[in-house]
Amino acid sequence: CLGITLSAMCIFFLSDHSLIYTMVYESGNDSIFRGTWIGLFTGLAYFCTSILGMYCIMKSKRILLLVYLLLMVFIFCFETASCITAITHGDYFVPNMFLKQMLRRYNKPLPDEIPSTLDEIYMTTGITRTWNRFMFEQNCCGVYGPQDWLNYTSEFRSQNSDADFPWPRQCCQQDTQGQITNLQACKIGLQPFLYTRVTKLILI
Repeated sequence: CLGITLSAMCIFFLSDHSLIYTMVYESGNDSIFRGTWIGLFTGLAYFCTSILGMYCIMKSKRILLLVYLLLMVFIFCFETASCITAITHGDYFVPNMFLKQMLRRYNKPLPDEIPSTLDEIYMTTGITRTWNRFMFEQNCCGVYGPQDWLNYTSEFRSQNSDADFPWPRQCCQQDTQGQITNLQACKIGLQPFLYTRVTKLILI
């Protein structure tokens, strides 16, 4: 049961429900996903080996029991490697990395040359889509707050003037239909029409 649970957890993570794979891929360090793949196969190995263990007990064969124990130790080593890989990657995920990605990629104009820039298009559209979802679902604006869009140079600011719109429209309060409740109040930074909550990415 534990093996199946471990595999299911890894499959859930690999399906990328939080849409963070693009951000991890752009950082150049995707070891957390490698650790998850190791965890997936480790869970399946635990499940199959446990069936072997039950068979060994029913047959009372000491040699098979020894093989079972050795396999379990071997699999445990892989699981340990998976955990170490994931934990080490957690130290690499710092808020300033997300901030740098957001400022450089969000709302960046897509290049015209294809297919040589497909990777660039994938990362730009993926990070823009992910941040749109984060800001909408978490009621946040940027990494540390709306000041991210004012204090730093970004692709978004190069496309939009401060007088026109100082931060993305996803920073504005929206109703259940996805419509901005008060656009003018959001543009001048009035609460609660402008989200000011710190993104949960900092809490990872």
